[in-house]
Amino acid sequence: MASKLYTLLIGVDKYPTNQLTGCVADSLAWEDYLKQTHNDIVWTILRDAQASKANIVRSFRDITKQITPADRVFIQYAGHGARETAPAAFKHLTTDGKLEIIMPVDSMNEQGYLTANTLADKELRYLIWQMAQKNPEQLALVFDCCHSSGGTRNLQFVKSRFHAAGNNAQPRAIADYVFMSDAQLLNSIKQNKRVNIPSGNHIFLAASRNSQTAKEFPINGVQRGIFSVSLLEALQNTNGQITYRDLLIRASAKVTNAVADQNPQLELVNPNDANRLFLGGNQKGRLYYLVTKNPAGYTINAGALHGLALNTELALYHANADLETEQPLKTATINKLNTTTSQLDLSLLETETTFKALVTSSNLPRIQVFIGPELANNTTQQAAAKALYDAIAADKQASSHIELIDECSQGQNYWVWAYTESGVDKYMITGPTTKLPLVKQTEGFNNTSVKQMVAQLVHIAQWNRTYKLQNPNTKLAAANIKITLRIQSRNPQTGVFANYNPKQQEGVIILPYHDYTEADGSTRSSIRYGMTITNTSQKELWVSVLSLETNFKVSNEFLPKIKLKPGESAELGQDIGTEYPLEPYVPDELLGLGTFEDNQLYKIFVAELPNNEEFETAQFNLSALERASTQRASRLRDIPQASDWICFDLVFKAVREASATDTSRSLTAAGITIKSPVSYTAQLTGLNKATTPAKAATTRGVQPAAVFPEADIFAQNPLNTAPLNIIKTRGTGGCLNMLELNIAKTDLAQVDAKNPITIQLPDKLNEDEYLIPYSFDGDYYLPVGFAQKNPDGSTNIAIERLVPSKLVSGSENDGSLDGTSGKTRGLFSTIRIVFQKIVGQKLGWGYDYPKLVAVERDPQTQAAVYSNLTHLEIAAKLKNFKKILVVLHGFTGETRTQFLPSTGGSGSPLLDLADKHGYQMILAYDYDSLNTPIKETAQALKTKLAAAGIGQGHGKTVHLMAHSMGGVVARWFIENEGGNTIINHLIMVGTPNGGTPWPNVLDMLKLAASFALNKITLPGIPVAIIGWLLDKAKLVGDVDVVTNDLKTKSVFMDELANSPDPALPYTIIAGNTKLINTNNQKQIKGLMDRLNLPGLANKTITSLLFGSDNDLVVSKASMGAVPGTRNPLPQLNEAACDHLSYYQSEAGLTAIDTVMNGL
Repeated sequence: MASKLYTLLIGVDKYPTNQLTGCVADSLAWEDYLKQTHNDIVWTILRDAQASKANIVRSFRDITKQITPADRVFIQYAGHGARETAPAAFKHLTTDGKLEIIMPVDSMNEQGYLTANTLADKELRYLIWQMAQKNPEQLALVFDCCHSSGGTRNLQFVKSRFHAAGNNAQPRAIADYVFMSDAQLLNSIKQNKRVNIPSGNHIFLAASRNSQTAKEFPINGVQRGIFSVSLLEALQNTNGQITYRDLLIRASAKVTNAVADQNPQLELVNPNDANRLFLGGNQKGRLYYLVTKNPAGYTINAGALHGLALNTELALYHANADLETEQPLKTATINKLNTTTSQLDLSLLETETTFKALVTSSNLPRIQVFIGPELANNTTQQAAAKALYDAIAADKQASSHIELIDECSQGQNYWVWAYTESGVDKYMITGPTTKLPLVKQTEGFNNTSVKQMVAQLVHIAQWNRTYKLQNPNTKLAAANIKITLRIQSRNPQTGVFANYNPKQQEGVIILPYHDYTEADGSTRSSIRYGMTITNTSQKELWVSVLSLETNFKVSNEFLPKIKLKPGESAELGQDIGTEYPLEPYVPDELLGLGTFEDNQLYKIFVAELPNNEEFETAQFNLSALERASTQRASRLRDIPQASDWICFDLVFKAVREASATDTSRSLTAAGITIKSPVSYTAQLTGLNKATTPAKAATTRGVQPAAVFPEADIFAQNPLNTAPLNIIKTRGTGGCLNMLELNIAKTDLAQVDAKNPITIQLPDKLNEDEYLIPYSFDGDYYLPVGFAQKNPDGSTNIAIERLVPSKLVSGSENDGSLDGTSGKTRGLFSTIRIVFQKIVGQKLGWGYDYPKLVAVERDPQTQAAVYSNLTHLEIAAKLKNFKKILVVLHGFTGETRTQFLPSTGGSGSPLLDLADKHGYQMILAYDYDSLNTPIKETAQALKTKLAAAGIGQGHGKTVHLMAHSMGGVVARWFIENEGGNTIINHLIMVGTPNGGTPWPNVLDMLKLAASFALNKITLPGIPVAIIGWLLDKAKLVGDVDVVTNDLKTKSVFMDELANSPDPALPYTIIAGNTKLINTNNQKQIKGLMDRLNLPGLANKTITSLLFGSDNDLVVSKASMGAVPGTRNPLPQLNEAACDHLSYYQSEAGLTAIDTVMNGL
């Protein structure tokens, strides 16, 4: 749907008395401008007699009915403004008991008395709120009238748009207000409650302060409103491409040069709207100061209050310049500093009256930043860190905020790391003692990402300067202002609020709270508070309050600015209309960080200003960091004597009491669901690196305590594996990769395979990805469950055992969180689970077994790929080949695992050996190793080979290489299905020819995966095998027929031992872990004790692992148990490897190479 511009233009000259002459002219001028610059306008125009209260209200409501979120709304009013007595229900929303009003044509009689047809600011707010509920793209209002009462300076040719009403001081009847059809508001009034008039999001440009009058002035012989003329001139000079902030500054410069005692105002609900284009989109690029020309020279719209200092250098640009691409015209320095403005030592520049300005040099304190690579020896990360360092050093504006530090220590304010996560290059900003990113990580190492990082750091520096801003030279006494806090706490039993006296720690007000649910279903805090600021001096003071949050947001939304006469007060958030408008709150997104508290600073500015100086704190506003802003406040220096200001800091710490409800809401908001057979509390936190990879002076030097170091096998494979980022919030998702469960120690045993904790994650796993849930008990990494991909793309995880965490030092965990807060000690255990994502080649054929596939090499990656050739197509290709290798897997893998590269390598070592020894085609045979009897699998092998052209009398050299139980399948095929007439040589790798003592495959798979996870296996095992082992173990839990065939002394193994001599050469490769490490038996024993698997209690298993030579799964004696009466005799070659590393370890590959070399 096309965007429309809905306009309501109101101009009233012909009042019954005290008529004006320029308001209709202003309305016509706005109509003319909009016609020239906008299309698809829906007009509503009310002038003079048409501009009655009823017509104005009806027009508001008609537009409200029609607009859509794609539309924009512009409302213009030119006419009289006045004040009227507020009814009792609204007096708390004023400082002096008066309401500001605009005056429709029927709002006064011929005697000059107000009628019931005025429109108060509270009525306008209500109409605007109704309109804002339709969420238009933009809702802007321009009112060129007096904002409130006050005297005017009766200059020649100048006429005020303020109407001094007759002496009718009685307030209007409540029934005369436009919102009396609102049942809730009306009910509050009847009950004498404080009325809350809602405020919808809008942008309001007013002609003057609430203590001033708006003026008319003759322009080319026509009486006009000076504010309207100034706005339209600024719009025409910029082709409408100007932000509301700049529009106000340009118009103000013209207004104040033309008339006295009129300072235009910009009022916002959302402070960030100041940077939006007039009736357009968002302003792109940097924010900046504006320099305007006046009779005294050139003035910048910021001063000591905003942290500028004498001799600050600025770069000046054309008023319409693109700051990202254009060069500055010249530089200038501040030579006179006022409270809210500054003068530049700049001679007049041609005819230009307005310039953009950026600070390029300042002697104010800067934040210290260290930039480095996460890995000291990673050249890509080193180059990225250097690129960012050089960009800041070369940028004058950035350098005025940031001090680059070459040495890495805890003294810096911020650290920036160039790092790689799951193959994606990123920059990350952290504090000096934590790995938690402070803002969203920036992806990519390129010019765009460098610019984004510079902007983020400048934004953070500006936030810091505002945070620290003080006036040490003030002459204003603290006694001139009184700050009163009202704090109440809700009794959870009775639901009644009562006064609450909070504790303070080092000046910070602590507000512990819990959430509760109101009758309407809304969630509220059990603590509520309000703040009153009272002028106790004998002079007028300006007051504004900034709110600074930990996400680097700065906002003056709670109290933008107000002038208080002696004895007057202002309420923080007074527009909300309640005595306790504020409440502490820790966002749900922080709970996942293990953070149950959050700070908020209120910086209260109090200023004494001369009448001609404008008080403004909007320039401090910074959006919360996902994206950065630019030039803002700096720290104070050289305070002038002409005016004065002081600020007070109040810091509140919201402490959210941890509960299962909190956790559930936080995790549910992130799409995470946990179902548990036992009670728990949960939070998400970050995993520490196992080592400090870059401790040199140019790299990371300080690490937090490693309560859960990353497993070495994963830390050393960053390209293939990474902890899953479980939740992405506030830009800190990169470190939320560990789930902490706090569970009563008495409940730990209740979680098992039959009663698991189930966790559903929104993350989608690709076909080549696995997810391994594992824990660390202080000594060993232990798999604790399985992951399963759901049809909707989500991932289910079943946690079948709970492993209490233990400190790295070895002391048993007593329930504390090793430095994190909010947990009960002694009765609870902390369970930490990491979800490790492994990326590798796709493994698994599903249940479409058996398969015989041709294996080829990808010409680009050199990795093994499985072709889509049919058996007939394979047979056709084999006609031209003489030497073929057929590969079989075992019960701990599929044939794809045999072609995986070694850790840190590429390609396929087995393919390399096949090429070296002249094999022209490789065929892989995959079969069901769980539920199909071995005899059937061997018979299917014969059928598949025959279909591919390898049957009796094929006339080729065919070697068969089989891993683990695959050797048993091959022997049955050769010795009982006629395979000895098809195969020329059998190579058995880790085959249990004498059977296996394992009572079930499930325990064997879990133990094998645990060996790999703790690197008890040889270095070189692909991490993808760990994922496959656990994936396979998940299936074994339901079916396990093959184990009975393989057991020592089983009927099948006896039949195989008594099979006839095939008269075929056999070569056996037997791994022997005792040739690797003779000191690992204690480590194996400890791991077996931790796993506590039923099958590991078998004495025969104990004898296998600790008594005889073995590869951790099969004993050397079993591998060599082929009847010795065969001719030729089987040959046995030992290799210093284990059951999982034959095809990737140097020792295993050397043994295979030696065997192939002898064939």
